[in-house]
Amino acid sequence: MISFPLKIGVVVIGRNEGEHLIRSLDSVVEGSRAVVYVDSGSTDESVVIAHERGVEVVALDMSVPFTAARSRNAGFERLRSQHPEVEYVQFIDGDCEVIEGWLEAAAETLDANRVLGAEGYIISSSDQRGFLRDGQFMIEHRPMPLRGGAGVLYHVSQIWYGLHLIISALLWKADVAVVSEGSTHWFVLSLLPYFGVKVVPSVHCALWRKYAPEKMIEKLILRLNKHFLLRPVLLFWQHQRISLNRWRLVLGDSINRLWNFCLPTVEQNFTV
Repeated sequence: MISFPLKIGVVVIGRNEGEHLIRSLDSVVEGSRAVVYVDSGSTDESVVIAHERGVEVVALDMSVPFTAARSRNAGFERLRSQHPEVEYVQFIDGDCEVIEGWLEAAAETLDANRVLGAEGYIISSSDQRGFLRDGQFMIEHRPMPLRGGAGVLYHVSQIWYGLHLIISALLWKADVAVVSEGSTHWFVLSLLPYFGVKVVPSVHCALWRKYAPEKMIEKLILRLNKHFLLRPVLLFWQHQRISLNRWRLVLGDSINRLWNFCLPTVEQNFTV
């Protein structure tokens, strides 16, 4: 049996992360674990920081536009070619760190899913429509409609996509739906529990735009989301200290009820 450090690989992406990158790499570098850092043209000491920690570095060609997807793909390809023994890959940004025990717990869960024969249907919003079967997982690339739309069109797109996610969950006969932030407005998912499907929202650090006043429709959506988020759902919560203050404004004293069902995946937020 492959030990946890060997079966788990990590791809870190970043550009000019500085001190953030130090904490990020230090949270994942352990013994013989395979870690790849993909650098997008940093002008600081990011590459040196990675080399000092024995991390493999992939420096992207600066003549091609940088994207997060390109960085992750490049890191994954290097990891796969240099460390074929790796079974699971954790992708993180260079301004984030992984809490102690997370990687091992994640690998144990995925191992258990294999033993139990659990299946997963994964939907991404990639612009290239298509399907891919990978063992017990079916992956569908389903483009987001009206991508880039603003105003009412954006909200129509979010609701439309959410309704189609619900249909997919029901057709797949899912027991649990893990939904990433940005896929749909949360209140749309309120329908799933009535069909016996548990919902696990994966939330980042923002509930609304930080540097612009809320519009009337955004206030309405926040109010609708409040009723969904106060249900007893398990919440994967990243950057919890940033989120807590914002969520308190939305949920008021009810935040304590929500907090009981939260599972933060990132313990510390960074000051930029």
